[in-house]
Amino acid sequence: EQMRQMSQYGGLAGAFGMFESQGNPFDPYLPLLVLYPELTDGIQKRLEKRRQDKPADVGAARLLMQFHRRLGRSAQAEAIVTELTDKKVSDQQMMMLLIDRAVRNKEYDKAIQMAEEWIAQQPKPTLPPGIPPQYAALVNLMGPRNMMQCKIGDIHWKKGDKDKAFESYRKILDEKVDETKLAYAAICMMRGRIADAAGLVADALKDQRVKQPRLLQFRALLAVLDNHPDKAFDDLAAAAEIGGGQTDSPFGFDEGENAFELVAGFAAATGQIDRFVQVMDKQIAKNKGKWDQYMTLAGTLRSAGRPAEADAVLDRAAKVKSLQREVLEQQVEWKDGFAPPDELITLYRKLIEEA
Repeated sequence: EQMRQMSQYGGLAGAFGMFESQGNPFDPYLPLLVLYPELTDGIQKRLEKRRQDKPADVGAARLLMQFHRRLGRSAQAEAIVTELTDKKVSDQQMMMLLIDRAVRNKEYDKAIQMAEEWIAQQPKPTLPPGIPPQYAALVNLMGPRNMMQCKIGDIHWKKGDKDKAFESYRKILDEKVDETKLAYAAICMMRGRIADAAGLVADALKDQRVKQPRLLQFRALLAVLDNHPDKAFDDLAAAAEIGGGQTDSPFGFDEGENAFELVAGFAAATGQIDRFVQVMDKQIAKNKGKWDQYMTLAGTLRSAGRPAEADAVLDRAAKVKSLQREVLEQQVEWKDGFAPPDELITLYRKLIEEA
């Protein structure tokens, strides 16, 4: 479900501040609350008194609700939510609970009205002078107003009104900010509008002299969904090359990892190992002293059942003096338990000489 939400909101579910992702403040203390009932009673009395002293403080109500929820007292927690149903609530977490409760009761129009009123109460984010427009728009994208706007879209979708759902989702778009196009495209993808998603990504890419890796990766995903693995491979390889070999996932997964490993895995899964070899040969030619490029190629060939070619890649790397120790260590790892003793002894002697 978390992955679904992250995909649906373009990797921004956590940034939108969804209340479930923030956790319960009583989580770390649950063992103590279970082992020491007197401690539990004392905390409950304090929380109840705080709420009694400040009946208009939604934060006090939320804290008591979270306390009951952590202890498994769903009835008491739900009772607090019920009490707040007809009150004007500005607290985002509590408002989400109230909206979800209305949706569970199939009070869809009421849930939409609550969300719209909450949005109307929220001031638009303001940033200090001098902040670049792109950054300012990105802050707006990740703000609570857009989170609630997507929530309204989800409610319309649950009602079965898909057109109104997309009217709501589309409100997160800012034509000047590619990240908003990516976020909306992700929603389109998850809601089955693949062509719309592809159009948004193409529009975002068309004016870029240097293509954004995350947009290329997203277009690759859409190509897979449209059964075009060859096009997907092209975009994944281009994204890896432009990104300097590091991932820049559109959904925030595996940020900073070796992007060519992702391309390797896709190539293996779709029968495009030979194309991957061509890509890596090109990368190695650009920088012959980069060990991880050799290792990615050799490891992929070995996993694909082509050990002779994998060994040949290591032999190429061994011609680079600065990589000879890495090559020997990898050769020992692969040959240990399989190669004849004389061959292993030779390799270990070479390692000792390199030390």
